[in-house]
Amino acid sequence: MLRAFHRRTSPSRRRPHRTLTAAALLSATALLFAGTPAASGATNTPPATPSGLYSDPGGPCATTAPGTFVRGDEITVFHATATDPDPGQELTANWELWSADDPTLRRELDWGVVDGHAYAQFDHSGLPSDRTYAWRLRISDGTATSDWSPTCYYTPDSVRPEIPAVKSAVYLSGDQWEPRGGIGVPGEFTFSPNGSTDVARYEYYFPRHGQNGPDPIPWTSVPADPVTGSATITWAPPETGLFSAVVRAIDRANNYSWDQSATFTVRDIRPHVWSNLYPDQTTNPEGNIGVPGVFEFSPGLPDTTSYTYRLEDTSEQTVAAGADGKAQVTLAPSHGGENVLYVRNTGLDGTVSLDREYRFQVDTAPVIEYGGPVQIGTPVQFTLTPRLAGTTSYTYWFTTDHDQPIGDRVTIPARPDGGAEFSWVPPSSASTFLRVQSANDDVISEIRVQHLYIDGVAPYISRTGADSPGVPGTFTLRSPMRDITEYVYWFSFDPDTKLTVPARPDGSAEFDWTPAKGGSFWLTARARNATGLLSNEGGTSLTVDDSPIVTSAEFHRWPASPMHQGTFHLASRLPGTVAYEFTVDGVTTALAAGADGTATTPYTPTWPGFHTATVRAKAADGTHSGHAYYSFTVTDAPLVTSAEYPGGDSGGPGIEGTFIFSPATDGMTAYTYRVNDLSGGTSTPEVTVPADQAGNAAVTWTPAHGGSYSLTVTGTRADGGSTEERYYPFSVRYSG
Repeated sequence: MLRAFHRRTSPSRRRPHRTLTAAALLSATALLFAGTPAASGATNTPPATPSGLYSDPGGPCATTAPGTFVRGDEITVFHATATDPDPGQELTANWELWSADDPTLRRELDWGVVDGHAYAQFDHSGLPSDRTYAWRLRISDGTATSDWSPTCYYTPDSVRPEIPAVKSAVYLSGDQWEPRGGIGVPGEFTFSPNGSTDVARYEYYFPRHGQNGPDPIPWTSVPADPVTGSATITWAPPETGLFSAVVRAIDRANNYSWDQSATFTVRDIRPHVWSNLYPDQTTNPEGNIGVPGVFEFSPGLPDTTSYTYRLEDTSEQTVAAGADGKAQVTLAPSHGGENVLYVRNTGLDGTVSLDREYRFQVDTAPVIEYGGPVQIGTPVQFTLTPRLAGTTSYTYWFTTDHDQPIGDRVTIPARPDGGAEFSWVPPSSASTFLRVQSANDDVISEIRVQHLYIDGVAPYISRTGADSPGVPGTFTLRSPMRDITEYVYWFSFDPDTKLTVPARPDGSAEFDWTPAKGGSFWLTARARNATGLLSNEGGTSLTVDDSPIVTSAEFHRWPASPMHQGTFHLASRLPGTVAYEFTVDGVTTALAAGADGTATTPYTPTWPGFHTATVRAKAADGTHSGHAYYSFTVTDAPLVTSAEYPGGDSGGPGIEGTFIFSPATDGMTAYTYRVNDLSGGTSTPEVTVPADQAGNAAVTWTPAHGGSYSLTVTGTRADGGSTEERYYPFSVRYSG
């Protein structure tokens, strides 16, 4: 549709597009119909013919078809300059738009003029694309109308070009994985329209695979030949590897094709360099300034005839290749640190590669030696040996692992033989780096960096006793620090109270401590030497156990015990214990302690399985101890004994054995058993025998042969229920 709108703007300057609100549309419509009539009796002059016609996009008015080309999905804005000889007139632009091949397909619109600038917006939706349209306008002051402007033409194009074709005799004539061309070897790339007839230009770039692409992509534009629609560019790869030629076609309406991507592999035609004395990217301690080394060149180009080389900023030299295509030269580096040897090869056909940059290190930094562990507070001696000829001095300094200086830089003179020594006392155990640089009258060496692990000589703490309240303990402190005069120590329950103990001649120390209460604590200590320097902190955990001691003669932690009545004996570690809280099977019982602080309580299990008794003591002042936990297992499975077959290798074939079943719980009326031949994999039928008044029963059994056996027995209670099963293994000798 054709829409007009107005805005205050200079007619010579394009402005951003905007859409009118309904209020603005009503206001403009009112302006259009109200007009401003000429003053009574005055002569009205018609407005001038519109000038300065152009469209955006499109450009200046094209007065012949097909005019300018624009994209079919873009909004086109028409602009013109409107003038009127009579000042103060409200002007209106009358716009016309029609299809050049079908004048009945047209749009008309009137719109106000603002500050001499008339423009209208044309949205192509609703009108067929891919045909030529004409437009013009005239200006009215409400009484008189100007002549029509010249007719302008433009053609919306909604068809994007085909994906272009890409060819290159050098880089795209073989398999994409076959290395071709070479670093710095130019190759022509031809882009063709692939059937499109209106390609105006191409955009392209060459990304390398495996690298993050730039943002935005650095497209390069090249115009298409106006006759063939093709374009040819020349490109030389900057490095080896897998590349792609990415190309897109753009037509005269600025429609973009989809990207074409052609992949190819670039060959490395630079020569290869090898040196035993000066290996690539590494340091050989045999090399040094002025020490000559042999460098071998191998061809990167077929039929290499010569190599051109230079070391650092020296003049270029050329050496002929041998029959095997190789060459050797002898060179001596003139400075320490990284050196760069530049080498290129020339082929028989005259092709010259780019330079191979062969980087090697020349170590001129001094050698650092020191002995023994490095400890805070203890002087360490460093010996420096030069690698720089004629060394006259050394400068050393210490840094943290974040390269922050520790102290000042120190310069010391070298001995006549070039060596030197110095000592240093580490002030802390922080990660430290020693950096040393030597110098002669002309040159400063590379920096040698030595990481130092500094022992903080934290004390070791051992103890005896002090494991329960009121139990005295002795603590022994030791540290590898030299010249220790004392130790500083403190407990975690009173960290502000720092205690000291003097060191003995051997550097150790002892102190006694009796805990007043139970709990878990931390003991921390530091050693101090004669200069007042403190070691790192050493520590140990302390557990003072004030929980009761729980024992039972009947209920064992393992194996399972019978379900008969038994007793628990409670002894206290808490001074002044007067009572206990005894909890088992969810029932808590308060027990008074005797004069000796102990107590005894009976207990009868009511069900087989795993049980835990929890006990804590209580002192006269209301203080409670920690909890003691006593776990045990009980079973109601019958007990089995046999004099003839007590479980080990015993008895023999034909020897009768008696097995006595005893109750593990009260009220046993019968027992059911069977004998299992584990060697033969058979079992006797189950047999039930009654229990006597005491709950016991006895059975006899005679083995037919030796081997491994077991007896399984369950009991029957008076209530008709069954006990757990008892498994009784035993062995029968093979001969009696």
